[in-house]
Amino acid sequence: KGRTPVAIQHINFSIKNFSLDSASAIDTAKVLFSDDISLNSYNQHIIFPDNLHTLDFKQIIISTIQKKIILDSCTFTAKASDSTRSSFSIYFEQLKLVNTQFADLYLRDFIKADSIICVNPDIDFSVQITKKEKNANKAKLTEDLLKQMIGNIDVKYIGVLNADIKVNT
Repeated sequence: KGRTPVAIQHINFSIKNFSLDSASAIDTAKVLFSDDISLNSYNQHIIFPDNLHTLDFKQIIISTIQKKIILDSCTFTAKASDSTRSSFSIYFEQLKLVNTQFADLYLRDFIKADSIICVNPDIDFSVQITKKEKNANKAKLTEDLLKQMIGNIDVKYIGVLNADIKVNT
């Protein structure tokens, strides 16, 4: 299958004090050899290369110096596939990651943050469970489904305010 390229428009991007030398290469306080990387974008509809996942948002704010990621009016969806047999749609009025470790995100494809705050989430999750899975370890099945939904993550605190959650099996 052909992979769809990710297209993003309406971007404001800045890098402050970029320095690429041997000293900056070992400075763990800097992310991508700079003091601060800021990104602000709005009104996006992003289709990921797998053609199964989409991300829509009104605004995203990323600041490495403030160690934050904020998404406003954000919807993340995943279609069912042959291997996952599950789909989901998650809407957040606001999703905020606090004290985000951007080096882990960039170098290890791993989200590490002190806190994630989810304001007014509306979560719709649909799972097709086989007979074999019904008899299997339910904790393991739940863990696998959550990993599909949120990926590799290490968070000390998750706050969820006013959630609406629907699970269809």
